[in-house]
Amino acid sequence: MAGKRKKLKLLLIVIILFVLGVTATVFIHYRRSTEKSENIISDISDDATLTVGRVKQTQTKDGKKEWFLDAESVKYVNESKEAIFQKLLVTFYLEDEKEVYISANKGIMKTQKHNFEVTGNVIVKNEHYELKTDNLHYHHKKRFFFTKLPVEIVGASFNLRADSMSVDLNTKKSEFKGNVRGIFYGQTLLH
Repeated sequence: MAGKRKKLKLLLIVIILFVLGVTATVFIHYRRSTEKSENIISDISDDATLTVGRVKQTQTKDGKKEWFLDAESVKYVNESKEAIFQKLLVTFYLEDEKEVYISANKGIMKTQKHNFEVTGNVIVKNEHYELKTDNLHYHHKKRFFFTKLPVEIVGASFNLRADSMSVDLNTKKSEFKGNVRGIFYGQTLLH
């Protein structure tokens, strides 16, 4: 029984670390790009709204791609200090030459605090795992992700579901609440 619990804890830790890593990478890189664009935005009058169709941006560092953002459109509302993205897909290029994708119907960034929310068919995936939810929030100052809506994480050998999830990047703790269920395939946990 102790061996079964250790394997289950190890699997959950791996899942949590994956989710933490992907989410942190997305928001840290996005924050860097918005800090660079604030000088342009600060020249817009207080009541102005700026809308740009089809946005594609590649972030590189030392000649190497870090991430690529593709959004159907972005709208900046100066009054509320928000950048609103429609139908976005972000591809992250990892050190091991693997890719992680985040897609959503809509993304809203509070440009002064760098808090972010993605909504509508939110999917975070790589070649091994896929996380699905309808809403994901990021509180930049607290370094905290959460959703109060159902979340599902699916891999080749497991499926984990819960009614809500939170991830504290400072403490590296994740919490799943409400009807937490997991199914593990292909391996016998008891010997």
